[in-house]
Amino acid sequence: MVQIGRIGDMMLLTPVLRALRRYNGAVVDVLAGRLNASLLEDHPYVRGVFTYDKRPTSAMKLIAALRRERYDWWIDPNDHFSREGSLLVRMASARASIGYNRPGTKVFDIGLASNEANQHLHVTERNLRALVPLGIPQPDVLLDAEKNCPLVVDPFGTVARREAPNRTADEACAQRRHILDVLRPDLPVHANAAAF
Repeated sequence: MVQIGRIGDMMLLTPVLRALRRYNGAVVDVLAGRLNASLLEDHPYVRGVFTYDKRPTSAMKLIAALRRERYDWWIDPNDHFSREGSLLVRMASARASIGYNRPGTKVFDIGLASNEANQHLHVTERNLRALVPLGIPQPDVLLDAEKNCPLVVDPFGTVARREAPNRTADEACAQRRHILDVLRPDLPVHANAAAF
């Protein structure tokens, strides 16, 4: 799994890690950036974290380490072109790859839809779409569930009431809660932080 972006990008990737573990018990390593690698320290869904560093000597060592792993799948859930992502997938030589192919190119074996095609989806939902080729079930679209759930919440989140309570609305709200559970990021507390 690849996420060499920022801290927020890594947070929004954690539901994908959970889905991989839940549905096929995958052993997952993550290629992270220097700015976001620490978020996965002691993460229960991750075996190992490789940190991408742009310095040539560090990058060459990283590529050699990734090639030794002989990954079955290389998954880069970005839904837009990334020059670094395109270079890394070529050098890592996984058996199969999933990621965004710019029009007219085929860097990844299985291409993802662009961010324009997925603009109605939350970033976490977009990330989860990278798992479709692996047969991992996808949640319904959150925006659709929100439209069908007539739940009104006050700005401080202390009171919730239904405008039109009925069986259909209850089912829609249950669906919305399920989707939110699937999309919710995981940030385990590191042992040192807990001790502190």
